[in-house]
Amino acid sequence: MNFRPLEREDVKPLQRLFMESLSDLIRREQFEDADLLDEEVERLNTTVQDSFEDETVQIFVVLQDDVIVGTAAILPPNDIITAHVDIEPNVPEIGCMYVAPGA
Repeated sequence: MNFRPLEREDVKPLQRLFMESLSDLIRREQFEDADLLDEEVERLNTTVQDSFEDETVQIFVVLQDDVIVGTAAILPPNDIITAHVDIEPNVPEIGCMYVAPGA
């Protein structure tokens, strides 16, 4: 396996990973919110685009045989976190982590 920072050519494969992972989660957990998948993928796609413009948002991918099988984002805590949890200044959080169901 290879672990490296996100590159622009990873965007489409990463979107597939998000869809695959979230679809599997929704199926296993029997979520009934039909908009959940689209809303979460849109949020993740925004985070991906932010990572190309904002150095405080870092996304990494994990490749196995040149196929993306995992990802993690490290970014500043959002307002939901900072409103309810005391955080140390300038300490990022793991914002999301996805692994392909087959991996």
